Amino acid sequence: MVESIVSFLMTNWKLLPIGAFGIWLIKMIFGSRLMVLFNYATEKEEGRQVVVVHYPMGPFKGVYVRVLVRNSGFFSARNCVAYLNEVARDGAVLDKSKQPLRWTHLDEFSPITIERNNSQYVDVCSTDEHNFALRVHSAKGEHYAPYKQTGVYTFVISAEGHTIGIEGEVSLRVQFNDKLPMSLCVLDVKKLKTRIRWW
Repeated sequence: MVESIVSFLMTNWKLLPIGAFGIWLIKMIFGSRLMVLFNYATEKEEGRQVVVVHYPMGPFKGVYVRVLVRNSGFFSARNCVAYLNEVARDGAVLDKSKQPLRWTHLDEFSPITIERNNSQYVDVCSTDEHNFALRVHSAKGEHYAPYKQTGVYTFVISAEGHTIGIEGEVSLRVQFNDKLPMSLCVLDVKKLKTRIRWW
């Protein structure tokens, strides 16, 4: 029902007395809604997934931590990027540079379009039985040495797009042990704030 109303208004926006402002108002009310989620429903959707990592000397078990970026609005979210805004260990900030995270299905960082009521996974961090280190899957982290100290790591993650709508940010905490890499686990995820993109 709502979809048909939005479609009618978008097609006939010139009939609105406020003209161009009308289409902006419609997009503001019914626009994209980008959320960063961590779903505990199943092993795969948990975002903690055991994988096989291939090295020249053979395969090793690894663990990936992923979050879901979901568009729950009525419009497509164009040029979406999931950003890592901060990394901390045991409360001490290690990095505050804003950098894109890697889309799981593409294995790259470039902006994508997320259609309405659709989601895409983003790789946040991983470890394996060969490296015994915590690798961050950001554009910067792919080229820098991984973290090797045991501790509780906090990642502040946001999802942004070039579409009028709402964008979300969360804090993800993981426990990493450099002696037991396969014990990498998510402690909690907290919603930090939402921002409104006005244009």
